[in-house]
Amino acid sequence: MRFLIVFLIFFTSQNLLAYSSTKMNGDIIKPGSFNFSTDLQYITENDSGFNLNARVDLPLNADMNIRGVLGFGEVDFHAGGYLKWIPFPDYGNQPAVGGLVGAHYAKIGNLNEFSIRAHPYASKSFHLSIGKISPYAALPIAMTFVDGESNIPIQFQLGTEVKIRELRNVSFLAEFGVDIADSFSFFSLGVAFNYDQNYGFKFQ
Repeated sequence: MRFLIVFLIFFTSQNLLAYSSTKMNGDIIKPGSFNFSTDLQYITENDSGFNLNARVDLPLNADMNIRGVLGFGEVDFHAGGYLKWIPFPDYGNQPAVGGLVGAHYAKIGNLNEFSIRAHPYASKSFHLSIGKISPYAALPIAMTFVDGESNIPIQFQLGTEVKIRELRNVSFLAEFGVDIADSFSFFSLGVAFNYDQNYGFKFQ
């Protein structure tokens, strides 16, 4: 307990508009495919404003993908790289459990922020007559470094991915994040496109 108190005091708190989002279901992308997604994110507190974000997800192995992220807007520029690991897949009554881990850089005005991030995550897909819906919950935690200062922002996020049966390789995403500690709250809407080597970007 003493160590935890000293640890929290040591890392001074600075509430920054660093980019943070999870945007994924529990599926692992298969070899020969990749996902491209984009979303518009609205930050709802402090210096509120919009970010336009894009990400590419590529296959790595049977339970891992790699992800690249890029964006700009209220956060002037940000980019990051992540590993998506789902050791417990969505199977039967069991939800997919895993997360994202990676590093992120953001430029915010005259500040440069570097963060090491982990997004513990759980998701469950449901097949309906119109297609598939995949709600998820995540708890992103980061260690951030900004011009010699450090802090530990934490968010709680809820989101869903909706795939309509008639649109073979397109899905729609919605997510909102709540500030838990030294972070920010946001809401975002996006769309994802899956490229399959057998079908390309086929929409139906």
